[in-house]
Amino acid sequence: MYTRLGVVEYPEIDTHRTTRLFTTDFNNTFILFLQLICFSGSLTKSSLLEAVRMLATYRVHRLPVIDPISLDPVGVLTPKRILRFLWHHGQDIFQPSHCIKTPKQLNIGTWKGIHVVYPHTPLIDCLDILLNMGVSSVPVVEHLTLRVIDAYCRCDAMNIAMQNEDFKLKINVKQALEFKTFATDRACAVIVSEAESFYKVICKLVETNVHRAFIINCSSVIRGIVSISDVMKAVVLEPGSHLNSYCISHRRFAEFLFETPTMETQAEEVDNEDTKTSCTSRSSSRTLS
Repeated sequence: MYTRLGVVEYPEIDTHRTTRLFTTDFNNTFILFLQLICFSGSLTKSSLLEAVRMLATYRVHRLPVIDPISLDPVGVLTPKRILRFLWHHGQDIFQPSHCIKTPKQLNIGTWKGIHVVYPHTPLIDCLDILLNMGVSSVPVVEHLTLRVIDAYCRCDAMNIAMQNEDFKLKINVKQALEFKTFATDRACAVIVSEAESFYKVICKLVETNVHRAFIINCSSVIRGIVSISDVMKAVVLEPGSHLNSYCISHRRFAEFLFETPTMETQAEEVDNEDTKTSCTSRSSSRTLS
């Protein structure tokens, strides 16, 4: 049920350094998300169901809402905001079974193949899980008891980019969690008893304003994970799978974004000017990954 990580040696890890984000790298990344921004332009007159579907399809935590005519940003939708809105204004969508049965009984959440790390686990191993295992948070557990004591999230990994060159990736997870420069007031691992109902878990997510809750047994051993994405899937996506979302035509908006010569010309100019620099940047990023 659990994945235990051994100590892996990285003799040259201290020689690696972060590199600057060059303009060409940003443009390439932006072009990859043009389709997402294009579709999000239709959200100004779309249903909330369509927004939830897009968040699940693209596996993102923030969805920009763009005006399809002026191209001005209208706002940003996040799973947290949607869940909070449904909690205050959409109580009818919660079924009676949500108040009676546990998440495991309803088969909501992750209950097998849970990746965990220990306080003494090298940080590089934890980052490898976040990067390659498709998870956004890894629970930190005690080595012998498997009791949940904290969690290392992707937002915690942002601390690495904000440190100077003296920051060492050879440090362990415990040292990395203590070495924070922002979000120091956020809650540690939010835990809920496995005997609690699914409705209670949702209540905990709303109250603590976190992305996930760790389900534990009577011995505080982790048994499962329920995230906001799991809640959206169970409460919105599955019940509304047979519904057709209302969506305005955005063909003109799509053509404007993808076929504008100004954007392509600018990208070509930047590529020609900084070819040598961008190649160096991409090589460094491959080494870091």
